Amino acid sequence: MRSFHVGGIACLLVEHGRGRGTPEWLFPTVAGDELGEALAGHVAADGLLEFTYSSLVVRTGDRLVLIDAG
Repeated sequence: MRSFHVGGIACLLVEHGRGRGTPEWLFPTVAGDELGEALAGHVAADGLLEFTYSSLVVRTGDRLVLIDAG
């Protein structure tokens, strides 16, 4: 888990899964050559890009909020 602060707000990034997919599947609207340049060094030997599923826990004062866009 990674944590960071934005002013007085404490944030905790909680990873709860991993996945793999082709760059084209993950970024279907980006042109192939532009995608290749942007992801250089991040694509595995089998051509797949690894990613994580994460949620964000935010604490501000006495409030605790879970943000999960999935």
